[in-house]
Amino acid sequence: NKWGYDQMAGSQNNSGHVSSSSVVNLDYFEGFAMPGTNSVGNSALLSNLGTDVSMFMDKNNSGNVSATTSFSGASANGGVGQATSSAVGNAITAYSCASCGNESVLVEGRTTQTNTGNITATTTFNGGNMGMISASASAIGNSATFVAQRSGHLTLSPLRRKRRLTRGRLFCSLRIRSAKAILLGGHQSSCYNIRSAPE
Repeated sequence: NKWGYDQMAGSQNNSGHVSSSSVVNLDYFEGFAMPGTNSVGNSALLSNLGTDVSMFMDKNNSGNVSATTSFSGASANGGVGQATSSAVGNAITAYSCASCGNESVLVEGRTTQTNTGNITATTTFNGGNMGMISASASAIGNSATFVAQRSGHLTLSPLRRKRRLTRGRLFCSLRIRSAKAILLGGHQSSCYNIRSAPE
């Protein structure tokens, strides 16, 4: 939306299994090879330019969410290999930018997020000679981001009320094998299990 007040209200419920997978096998490649997967049980995004926004969302995910990425390859010319996987039970984002002369914008709202499903992200990387490799796996039960931007400044906006509860199992797995590589990108494996009371 642009130049008008924006509001989103509602609820999302998911009880089904959500999965994504990517398998890439390359004998030899040049340039970049970047497979990735992303699975989300419930997702809501509100974006605005120049004026205030409000988001009021209730989310409940009871289904299992999984993302799996497998990459195998080599590069004789210093190619870049990257593999990522991300699995999220509930995700919400509200954003507004005070652009073109507006002094400030307000981003506000309320969210209740409950995740009881199992969240699993798995990345497997098997590489030969490469110039750089990067791999990551991220499993997140609940994610909520409210951002107001003013003339190049970012502000995380406070919520009137926020409750996020994760009861499901979170699991990430990251496996990297490479014959020779300059690890400029490095690798990471991260799991987040957020349990927070109402603010």
